[in-house]
Amino acid sequence: MSTGATMEAVTMPIKWHLAKVMKARRWTNRALAAELDMHENSISRLKKRKVMPQIDSDFLSNLCRILECTPNDLIEYIEDPDPK
Repeated sequence: MSTGATMEAVTMPIKWHLAKVMKARRWTNRALAAELDMHENSISRLKKRKVMPQIDSDFLSNLCRILECTPNDLIEYIEDPDPK
């Protein structure tokens, strides 16, 4: 059954600041990878992201615990200047 309404993809303008937080706290890819039990290339890929990657709350919580920061340090909501 069609309602006639179309669903548009909504993109959330959420910036990801892992690289900035790691640099400010002097964390290397290798050290963070060891704490998270990940490969350092995975950390490198996460750092290069400009938009927040799809991560679960446990991973975000672990990042914050290890880096001694809050989610607000890692993510930033940017209001869409051209809402439709």
